[in-house]
Amino acid sequence: MDKLLADGLIDVLKNEAGLYREVLKISHEKTHIIVEGKAAELDSLTRKEQALVLQIADLEEIREKIAVKFSEYYKKDASQLTVSIIASMLPQGKALELRGALVELSQILKEIKEANSLNAKLIRNSLEYIDFSINLLTGAEASCNMYGNSGQTNDGRKRNLLDVKL
Repeated sequence: MDKLLADGLIDVLKNEAGLYREVLKISHEKTHIIVEGKAAELDSLTRKEQALVLQIADLEEIREKIAVKFSEYYKKDASQLTVSIIASMLPQGKALELRGALVELSQILKEIKEANSLNAKLIRNSLEYIDFSINLLTGAEASCNMYGNSGQTNDGRKRNLLDVKL
């Protein structure tokens, strides 16, 4: 029984790793698209990523059901069971296979986190540049005031590169 459950858990973790590899691939593609400024392609990739996340959620449900079965089989509290604890209850061969699947999944998740962090920084920089450009084009005042000889603020006219109010 525990061998069948272990095989099921290992399969789920490997399938999750495969889906997360696809998410990682998309994250790297997003980086290039963000740099190139192709918003439509970014939207398309985000939709693909969302579909993968739904598939991962389905696998997570299966993984949780397997964890409940393990808890019933070993008479342990399901909320306390982790993959590492389950591995410690298995024969050495299955435990090694399970730990290997967990390490692979953890590594992929770490890489996704790094790629998403880079993408977030790139997007933040792009938004700051856009904000700067809009302020430059619309003549938004600088944050410091210019004082005249009288001590009063200089009411110099701001230069507006666009003849449009936003």
